[in-house]
Amino acid sequence: VLALILDNDGSNLFLESLLLTLINGCIFATNLFVKIGIFHLLIQNMQSFSNNLPLQNVQKKRKFASLTLLFMVFASFYLGETYQLATLEYNPKIEIVGHRGYVAKAVENSVEGLRAAKKMKANYVELDLLYTKDHQFVVMHDNDLKRLAGVDKKVSDLPANKVIGLKIKQDGHTSKIVSMKDYLKIAKQLQMHLILELKPTGNEDSSYVIRFVNELKKSGMENQVKIMSLDLPTILAIEKLDPDLDTGYVIPIQFGKLPNEPVDFYAIEDFSYRPQLAEDVHQMNKKLFVWTINSPDKIRYYLQTPIDGLITDELKTTNQTKNELGHDKSYIDRLLDLVQPLQ
Repeated sequence: VLALILDNDGSNLFLESLLLTLINGCIFATNLFVKIGIFHLLIQNMQSFSNNLPLQNVQKKRKFASLTLLFMVFASFYLGETYQLATLEYNPKIEIVGHRGYVAKAVENSVEGLRAAKKMKANYVELDLLYTKDHQFVVMHDNDLKRLAGVDKKVSDLPANKVIGLKIKQDGHTSKIVSMKDYLKIAKQLQMHLILELKPTGNEDSSYVIRFVNELKKSGMENQVKIMSLDLPTILAIEKLDPDLDTGYVIPIQFGKLPNEPVDFYAIEDFSYRPQLAEDVHQMNKKLFVWTINSPDKIRYYLQTPIDGLITDELKTTNQTKNELGHDKSYIDRLLDLVQPLQ
């Protein structure tokens, strides 16, 4: 509201930077207050080394130091926010990934979802792979079949012929579970790139990785897929077996810098993302994907960040937002793009 009152056409970079600085400054100050408060509780009984100095001189020095520090912090914030507003723009290089296909039009991980994502011009479709009792790969997220198939059994406890073809339902859509082989065959016909997420359950035998790589190479799709998993040993084994395959490590919660693992990309969730992470990953000559981004405000925000891939259920909203961001924006528009995801 203040931005609209003071800068109706949103063309004043320095005013919008000031408002953004105040918003993020309040957030920073709140976090800092909490941390300092906790720290103070830990040391409140410790004596100061300077208690033998005249109190008046100490107070003057502290006041001057506090004002200087406050000015420096504000100035650094302001310069940083000015840079963000001046440079914030749509990143057309971001690859859009349909999370488990396009779930607005089909059951997750179904062939219908794959075809629907293709029609929505997604760059990739992400799918999940489970391992059956007789060492076959099927396209399914949950090891427990109850949610989608209504069967109180686990994929890992059944042979492939008891899993493949099972009817699955979700949000008014119906389909059936398919094998990895059949799914890859259709994706190849559609010329659709894929991100395969391996989901080990702990029941895999020693041939798990070898069987997967062999199956992938038989499909002829090895140059059109990326492979990722939450299970780092599985990904490292694939990378070791065939370094030419594009591999990624899925990290659900990340604090601090990402580990420099011998993979080609990382996939992190929204909570863990910070712009610095993207820079760190690119310095390692790797790529960064973020999942699962569905709200319009966050889709808009992430399409203006230096990430390499956005994994989403909302392909239609993402396409519409890409078209909107292709036009020049005022600084007030950029301010809102940066502030709204904070909600």
